[in-house]
Amino acid sequence: MAQKLVISGMVQVPKSGGGSANYTLQSAAFMASVGGAYALDTSAGSFDVTLPETWAVGAPIAFMDAFGTWIDHPPTFLRNGHKIEGAEVNFTDSAQGTFLTLVNVGEPSGIRVLESGAKPHCIVAPTISGGTWAQTSTNGTWVGNPTAFVYQWQQSADGETGWADISGATAATINPTGLVGDYLRLVVMASNANGSTAAISSNVSAQLVQPSFPSPGPLAYWRLDEQSGVRADATGNGYDLSDNNGVGFAAGKIGTAAVFDTTNYLSNPALGPVIDPAVMTIAGWINPTDVSTQCGVIGTFNSDGWCIQVGGGVGANAGIFIGGVAVEGGYTSNAAAAAAVPVNTWTFFAVRINGDATLDIFTNDAKETLSYYTLAPSTGALGVGCYGLGGGPMDGSLDEIGVWNRPLSDEEIAQLYNGGDGVTLPG
Repeated sequence: MAQKLVISGMVQVPKSGGGSANYTLQSAAFMASVGGAYALDTSAGSFDVTLPETWAVGAPIAFMDAFGTWIDHPPTFLRNGHKIEGAEVNFTDSAQGTFLTLVNVGEPSGIRVLESGAKPHCIVAPTISGGTWAQTSTNGTWVGNPTAFVYQWQQSADGETGWADISGATAATINPTGLVGDYLRLVVMASNANGSTAAISSNVSAQLVQPSFPSPGPLAYWRLDEQSGVRADATGNGYDLSDNNGVGFAAGKIGTAAVFDTTNYLSNPALGPVIDPAVMTIAGWINPTDVSTQCGVIGTFNSDGWCIQVGGGVGANAGIFIGGVAVEGGYTSNAAAAAAVPVNTWTFFAVRINGDATLDIFTNDAKETLSYYTLAPSTGALGVGCYGLGGGPMDGSLDEIGVWNRPLSDEEIAQLYNGGDGVTLPG
């Protein structure tokens, strides 16, 4: 960044070709003028800059970060009736040490944002969501054609001061185990060939509270955060899943997910006979890649047993359904539920067997009740990513899968869905 010299309320910035440009120093809210040049001193705190209401096409207004403080105290530019980069939104600039020019180019873009070096520039800050537990994020809206994003979650004891990086928390989502009582925010760094710019999330998480799962808890629960090999049962009950043929991994709904390619699956030989399909609940997140053929999610459907699957040749938005050898053809969700299970996106599902000849299938926040004939416990091993030891192999991803030997209540299932953000088993 060019050396700055403050002279009587002006900031004098040397030009690369000789001479200098004068920027009026501003340290509090004001209205900018067309053709003006302003050095914004936010060292005492953020403030608003109101853009002029009347603004001729082609006219610029120049701004600069006077003392490198925009990263901590970014100014907000109020659009005053104009579109900014085609959007009817104000924008906040947290690019440290930047030189910024706003130019009215007329419709449809309105005001264009031109930043020094053509680095990426954030015009709508990132946001985070997730209530009091697992957090997900957006990148925000950027100009300057960013080619990569880097993430860093930060924690604070009061949500206002003392923000510190969380070691290893460098994904777009975070499972905040070990951070109970803290608050979270996210720094998103966008880069291109000209450099990088950081933007801080416009909001802070609620104070983190460890989710309380109902009692009795799950018989088995798999976070599926491992990248290979055995997938651990997070309950401590010992129902770990063995890896068959190299199950992959990728970013999941929370943390990491298990990825299946129709040639691999996970299994546990002891769990099948322990699950009671007369009163069970199975819940988790599914992200199918292809459902044109049978896409098994979990089951013991071998010589006997039951299975939950999606797809089966009934279209790209096939619904979750459950079947078994005692129920000819299984019971399939209707079109409304089917539409809630698209390919290439995460969908929450829960199958609840009520013990009264009915079952409920939940997809996201939708519920469907169906008739059902109770199945007996299976003698076979349990498969995950298939409908039973490799049969009906899955093409897609699974995350945060839990098995309960009781029908969860609607409220408990809603807690697992968590408004679309999900939760993970404590511990």
